[in-house]
Amino acid sequence: MNNRLGESRAAYREVQERHQDLQRIEQTIAELAQLFNDMAILVEEQGEQVKAIEVATQNVQVDTEAGCVLPRYLSHAIRLTSFLTASNIQKKPKRLQCRRGRSGGFASSSCSLSSLSSWW
Repeated sequence: MNNRLGESRAAYREVQERHQDLQRIEQTIAELAQLFNDMAILVEEQGEQVKAIEVATQNVQVDTEAGCVLPRYLSHAIRLTSFLTASNIQKKPKRLQCRRGRSGGFASSSCSLSSLSSWW
């Protein structure tokens, strides 16, 4: 009987130790669940901020690309405007005048360019 009492006490201690182990595991799982809930709340709260940052980043990218392209187009437009303005100032429209005549029995023709400014 003594032996049975000792075995039952050993079994009881083992059951108590397992019970304590299970309680620690249960406590750890509860802490982990709370941690996941806290993380979910933080992700949800910061999700709006992340979306706003993404939108701002996309806007900056679009503005930067437009800022890089626009000066090229403006530069071409300025050069073209300068060229056209300089061409109009320096060159007046010309017309071709041809004359026919006889010189020493040979038929001859000569052409010359004259300004169209007389037409205007």
